[in-house]
Amino acid sequence: MTDNSWQPDGHKIRIRGTPLLWPQALRSFVLPVRHQPDWIENSRNVTNTGLSAREWFGLILHAIALTDASGENFYVSTENTGGDGAVVNYENGEGMAVLVEQTLATHKENGEFLEIIKRRVDSKSAKGENYAANRHLIVFCNNNGDLIEKELTKVVNEGRFDIVNIIGFAENEQGRHFLSFIFDKDFSEGAIHRMAIKEPELWQAAIDIYDDEQREKALAS
Repeated sequence: MTDNSWQPDGHKIRIRGTPLLWPQALRSFVLPVRHQPDWIENSRNVTNTGLSAREWFGLILHAIALTDASGENFYVSTENTGGDGAVVNYENGEGMAVLVEQTLATHKENGEFLEIIKRRVDSKSAKGENYAANRHLIVFCNNNGDLIEKELTKVVNEGRFDIVNIIGFAENEQGRHFLSFIFDKDFSEGAIHRMAIKEPELWQAAIDIYDDEQREKALAS
């Protein structure tokens, strides 16, 4: 059995700001812009967080997958290195975090789907071993194509990140859902965790928080 540890080497880092549960982050940083057709491709930062809506969304999906894989609650947060956020787990009341690097495999880039994903992983890996150490990599795929697990495993194994979450989307009779495949570089047989995350349930969780906020405002007025 492979080691599914979410935290490489057990290193602690200090987090800037307050870690949030994913529904709150979704409501605050993604729900307000999801009506915009280019919100995934748009790299503009949301408010003063230093992260784009897509980067927040990537953190959220990664936290959901890690929670499903481990049975523990994972939070999302900004972090103080100027990177792409962090996932946070509380151990004995103390927030433990791992930095996250993110990239977008976009339909605007030329090439086959797998080729684009490989270029994104290679580009981030080119930052070096020290950079990849103690970071998870999220590859968000805004492109049409099948996520072939066997081929994706090869791509991850040739990179420098120990933990890589490749996130795509699919649509069937049950509606649209996001597909999360978490790979461990030391496990060459495939993903260590797979999950389908239903899009309607995501937005409903954020809308429920918004509705609660509106009711509280009405009662206070």
